[in-house]
Amino acid sequence: MDWPVNCRTDTKHFKSSGFELVWFDGDRPTALREFIKRATVREELFYHQMLRIENSKVIRQIKPRMVNTFDKRGKFNDPKAVLREIERTT
Repeated sequence: MDWPVNCRTDTKHFKSSGFELVWFDGDRPTALREFIKRATVREELFYHQMLRIENSKVIRQIKPRMVNTFDKRGKFNDPKAVLREIERTT
């Protein structure tokens, strides 16, 4: 499930039904760098989305398991490494 902020009710329903919520997170400067490299939308929309997420307090409300999608060098983790991280902590 992608995160439009208005889907909070759905995520609470998933959690109350026994699903584990996972939030793919990462270093914000690295995320910004990768966002800019994509060059699909204006940079200001990145900041707008970060502000919406912070102001919504969604992470505090749904209490997901946080999974960092970047490695220590600021590169995207291999999808298999992300999956191993999810499996390791379940």
